[in-house]
Amino acid sequence: MVFRLKERLGKKLEEEVQFFKCWQK
Repeated sequence: MVFRLKERLGKKLEEEVQFFKCWQK
C-alpha cells in the first residue's frame, strides 16, 4: 500500500514539475 501511495505521489510530482517548467517558459 505504501509503495502504491509513493508511486501515485511520484506521478503527481512529475506532472507538477512538467507544468512548472512549461509555466516558466
